[in-house]
Amino acid sequence: MHFRHDGGDVVNDGGFDLLVVNRDEEAYLLRNSINNRVNWISSRVLNQHGSDAVEAVLKAKVGAAAKRRELRMTYSFLAANDPRIHLGLGDAERVTEGAVRWLNGGIELFRDFDSGQEVRLRRGNGE
Repeated sequence: MHFRHDGGDVVNDGGFDLLVVNRDEEAYLLRNSINNRVNWISSRVLNQHGSDAVEAVLKAKVGAAAKRRELRMTYSFLAANDPRIHLGLGDAERVTEGAVRWLNGGIELFRDFDSGQEVRLRRGNGE
């Protein structure tokens, strides 16, 4: 059996879902339906033209912790991922600071985002 998987938050509730596409069979969606979900935030990292800034790196300060994620659309052969970067925040209710390192090496700061939402971090709109 050959299959591919695509991940993302299909229903925009902060839970990462998984779509499995089987060769010569029906696809199926595995929904993350945890009831007591921790705080979360998703970030759409965009270049100056409004396209996804593939290979940009987001570093976020969440309470005393630091998180790092790279924007990658794929991780394996014939697979795709949600273009948003999802961060679990645990008990933290906000991201106090986010820094995006763009593909050309430039860095921009973005500040203060409440949990439970999608934010757009567009090149040229930060500090």
